[in-house]
Order: sequence, then C-alpha cells, then structure tokens
Amino acid sequence: MSQNFLQRIKNERPKDNYMRNCSVEDYNSDPGWRRSEMVDFDKAPKCMLTRKRTTPEMQTGINFHSYFLTRDDFNRSFIFEPKEFEGKDKRKNSKTGGCKEDYDLWKKSPEIGGREILSSKIEKKFKGMSESIMSHPPTRKILEKSMPEISCFSYLDGVPVKVRVDMERFVEEPVLVDIKTTSSAYPGANFEEIQRVIMNYKYYRQAAFYLDIYNHVMETKATKFLLVFIEKEEPFMGLSVMMNPEWIEKGRQENQDSLENFKRWLDSGSEDTFYSIDIESVPIPSWASPRVGIKPVDNSEIPSKIN
Repeated sequence: MSQNFLQRIKNERPKDNYMRNCSVEDYNSDPGWRRSEMVDFDKAPKCMLTRKRTTPEMQTGINFHSYFLTRDDFNRSFIFEPKEFEGKDKRKNSKTGGCKEDYDLWKKSPEIGGREILSSKIEKKFKGMSESIMSHPPTRKILEKSMPEISCFSYLDGVPVKVRVDMERFVEEPVLVDIKTTSSAYPGANFEEIQRVIMNYKYYRQAAFYLDIYNHVMETKATKFLLVFIEKEEPFMGLSVMMNPEWIEKGRQENQDSLENFKRWLDSGSEDTFYSIDIESVPIPSWASPRVGIKPVDNSEIPSKIN
C-alpha cells in the first residue's frame, strides 16, 4: 500500500476548519480525502493510489478557474503575450516575417517577473468564456453575490475530508457553485444528455459531498448546488443546472457507502489490480439485441461467473 497516502490520510489535524485564498500547495498538503479520490477508489484502490497526469487541456481548465475566480492570484502567476505578437512566428526574425527579436526582448523585460507566459489567444478565450457566464441573468444574479474559492476541511465518519468550493453565495439562500469547462454545454438543454453527464461524471456525488462538508464546517444548512457549464471554444455557449434534492440524496447515500468501504480497505491493505476477483460473463442487453437481429436474452439464465 502507498505509504505516502497512508501517512497523509492518517495525519491528525484540527477537526473543522476553512480557509479563503488557500494556496494550491496548502490545500494539497492537507491529509483530507478528495471527491476525485473517492470516485477513483470506487473503481479500485489502485486507481486512487496512482498519480494522475495533468494534461494540457486540464491545465487550461485549471488556469481558467484561476482567471475567473481569483484574478489577482492569476495575475501574480501568469501574464498574457501582447497582441502585437499574435499570429507571428516567434522563431523567425523580422527579416523572414517573424518577430523573434522583439519577442525575446519583451520576455526579458521586468514586467514578466518570472510569471508563466500565456498566448493572446488564451486571453481572448478566457475573456469570452467569462463574459458568456456573466451574460446569463439568473447565473449572474447568483455570482454577483458570491465569494470565490473557500476550502473546507472536516471529517466524515472519522475520515479526514476536504473540498474546494468554486463560489459560495451566503446571502439570502446559500448556494454553492461549481464551474465546469466543457467541449459541449449540451445544446438545447437536452435533459437526457445532461442526466447522462451528471451520472457519468458523478456530479450528483460532488454536490452531496461539497454540501455536507461545507455545512458541517460553516454550521449552515445550504441545500443548493449550481453547476455552470461553459464551452471552451467559440461561441462559448453555457448552461446552468441546479441539482435537485433527489440527485443530492442519491449522491449522499453512495458517498456513505464509499466511506464505509474505504475504512474497511484501510484495515485490509488490499491493492488488487483487477476490478473483480473472478472472470466475468457479460450478457448482451435487451436494448442491443434488436439492432443485431438477436432474440433478447433472459439474463437470469446466464451464469454470473465463469468457473
């Protein structure tokens, strides 16, 4: 078993705490169990213990969150290229149609100050995404009365846990908000597609996990969790979805099951690399049979295991 993980999860810390403007380093160093780790654990403990690689697309999403939620922090870490360099080849000098001399000179200027350089195309994208979110009146009404990024640390059934809430509206009726960058914000608000996304990405479990920990730490009774989907490419369409109580209760029950399984696993130390200890038999489902001209199979007649 990963000793680093065990050491982290068993470290003791104050029972309940919250931080605004909590750095990524401080948040990551806390021993609490994350929602993403819970979802990975449900697949197999080995999936939770395996370090995930941050892809360029994921990093762009992380950077947008910082740009939209905590602009001052973003500006301390990043700087956008001047628009004069947009579309020009920074590897070629001016005699061959590039801008290498001017670009290299700008990179050495004091204003860079060790910050990471992002392209002007990224700036245009982030600005368009932000304007799109705030152009939606009901969403803007909530966000204008919200505070960005609060990190909450607590315990659930004796397990240290933590959440990083994108935004919280604590005036009027409390609402927790999570921003989701996506390739498609589900045109036409197709409910079936939205339901599938909420199920596949376990957003209903996120809603319950965040609300339960936030309420425990802040001593509130927030019941509303808003998902704001925003497309990463023009025209930056968006969609806001308020999770209803049935979704949240389903997530709460599944989270509780995961916590109980997790505590049993901590005692067992198992690190199986297969999802099942058996070889499985998977019958064709009834909804697929007509498409291939096969009579639907009575699943009860199929043995569940192969000996």
